[in-house]
Amino acid sequence: MTSEIYDATLEHDIFFGYGNEAFDAVQGIRAQITLWTIGMGRAQTYNVSLPPYRSHIITFRIPDFEANALWHPEARERVNLRQTLSHEVVHTLIMSKLGLKRVARTPMWKQEGYGDYVAASTTTFADPAYDIRASVERILRQDLTWMMDEQGNLTPLRYDCLRMSSIRTEEGFVWPTCYYISRVLMEYLLDVKGVTFDEVMSPEITEADTLEELITEYRSGNLG
Repeated sequence: MTSEIYDATLEHDIFFGYGNEAFDAVQGIRAQITLWTIGMGRAQTYNVSLPPYRSHIITFRIPDFEANALWHPEARERVNLRQTLSHEVVHTLIMSKLGLKRVARTPMWKQEGYGDYVAASTTTFADPAYDIRASVERILRQDLTWMMDEQGNLTPLRYDCLRMSSIRTEEGFVWPTCYYISRVLMEYLLDVKGVTFDEVMSPEITEADTLEELITEYRSGNLG
């Protein structure tokens, strides 16, 4: 699958920084600024693209191209190489499409969910056995109390959710639960409801309404 916002003119540079102390120090400063601005702690793979949208993707994971994996010795975990890097490329596409100011106002679940959705389109979704209902079931089996306030109401997903909960994906990789939820919400909107990218990114479509509708459709047996 090719994203509807794919732009073949954009260039994407990938930097593998593990073991480079000078590079690590410079990125440490960037990570501190990110923590102050959006509350997101240092990630092992991320996108630092800015206008004119030359894509800079940085990872401190070690690539294992034969196994299609990125791994980190200290964390002792592996993630899907193709999906992870594709996800980061999509961030540049989103920024190119929406512009920096609009991206800054776009909720985390839309940005990360669309990145994970496109990344999964040629892998996870290509499996003939894949069923969105199984993905919803995977979510509902999780402890989701971290998503709720003291009154039991859902709170918006923010980047601090990365440390709240992890889930094992269809391929067996460990991934942030909030990213996985965001991907399934995006899949529901784009593939089940047939909403376009521009419609998804409009303020009228909210996380709480989409999640409620998705779960209602699942429980009524109308999903899939």
